[in-house]
Amino acid sequence: MPELLEHVTEEHLPALQAPLEGRLVPTPYNFNFTGEDALRLTVHNSQTGVVVAVHWRMQTPDQRLVANRFAFTPATDRSPSVAEFTIGDGYLLNVTLLASSGSPKRGQTYVRLQVIRGRGAAAVVLGAVVQGYVTGNQDRAWPGSALEGSLEGDGVVRVIVGTDPAAGTEFVETVPTGARWQLLTVRLHLVTSAAAGSRRTTLFVNSGTTIVWYLDSNVDVPPSSARNVTWAEGLPFSASTVDTFGTAPLPAGYILAAAAQIKSTTLNLDAGDNYNVPALSVREWLEAQ
Repeated sequence: MPELLEHVTEEHLPALQAPLEGRLVPTPYNFNFTGEDALRLTVHNSQTGVVVAVHWRMQTPDQRLVANRFAFTPATDRSPSVAEFTIGDGYLLNVTLLASSGSPKRGQTYVRLQVIRGRGAAAVVLGAVVQGYVTGNQDRAWPGSALEGSLEGDGVVRVIVGTDPAAGTEFVETVPTGARWQLLTVRLHLVTSAAAGSRRTTLFVNSGTTIVWYLDSNVDVPPSSARNVTWAEGLPFSASTVDTFGTAPLPAGYILAAAAQIKSTTLNLDAGDNYNVPALSVREWLEAQ
């Protein structure tokens, strides 16, 4: 005969109650802090005068509700600025990140708030709380805001006033570290010497090591004269023999990574020829790595 088992009573354990028992809470209380846990704030920023503030509420083990804040001034060179800070024991109820000073536009100040255990390089990341861009009028919050990558959505449109090339040299601009550009327009102004031969500017882009594309301007600049040439999406090739400007198209939606270069190469460039200060307009995102 099979052996009879002893009578076993199944025990049902009740689910843990949310910290605000009996009330509707928007999300599970999945961030319960102990003395070992902390918050890590990482900010990528390209705007001067920005201060990022973290405001939060907690429920302590003795059921008190407390509110606090932490303010942080990031670097302005797009590099990651990192701060780690403790918030005490208890349940994290909500967090808001905002630009408490400065007026960054979308694409200029990217924030990420993480739960960590330990500190520095030895820290273990336990969760991502908030991640995305803040502006002068738009905050990021948990609960509420989706976790957003730094290359999502619209970047910030910037006008880049380039470096004035020395006489007889070509124009060059480099995408800065920590940035990604969509090239919108390029304007060059060339003044030629009396040396014989018409000049013609060709714009090209390289990845830092490899040439990606060339684009002729179709504009001849005679000796002892000056011409403006503008490249932009949708513009036709045009070269006026009366006015002092010409136009040329750019590839649509072209994206450049950090270290890519926008440069000129000029047919018959003379040592006395001179490009004035170049102007570019770009859409910029921050590369949060």
